[in-house]
Amino acid sequence: MLHRLVPVVFALGSVAFAMGANAATDPCKLVSQAEASKALAAAAQAGEKAQGTSGATCRYYSPDHTKNVFVQMMSPATVNGMESTLHLKPLAGVSVPAYWLAGSVFMAKGAQAAQVTLYTGVSSMQKMEPGLVPLAKLVAGRL
Repeated sequence: MLHRLVPVVFALGSVAFAMGANAATDPCKLVSQAEASKALAAAAQAGEKAQGTSGATCRYYSPDHTKNVFVQMMSPATVNGMESTLHLKPLAGVSVPAYWLAGSVFMAKGAQAAQVTLYTGVSSMQKMEPGLVPLAKLVAGRL
């Protein structure tokens, strides 16, 4: 089931860009390299920005590329649509409405929305990684 859900989550992120994701916000400014390093428990490489059909993204990799922190901008409408169609789990403790699904937290604040993912291995897609909530709080505060 999970292997079918993950492509849906990332495909929805692509739809978010097509629907008008906020490209004015730099996702690499929502989480710093030092903050990504702390979450990964390893020295993160510099954030890799991308812009295209998947939206404005930033990814910080561990030195061996087995772990990463991923931040993606998306439209609030996408987060709201995901909440109702995918039955996202509400996440308490974040200053904005936030939802967890398959290793990612999705949140919206005003006209901006973002996804933040902490990937440390296959198990991080199935359970909440301890470092994910602090990352979500940082992103929510900077949206």
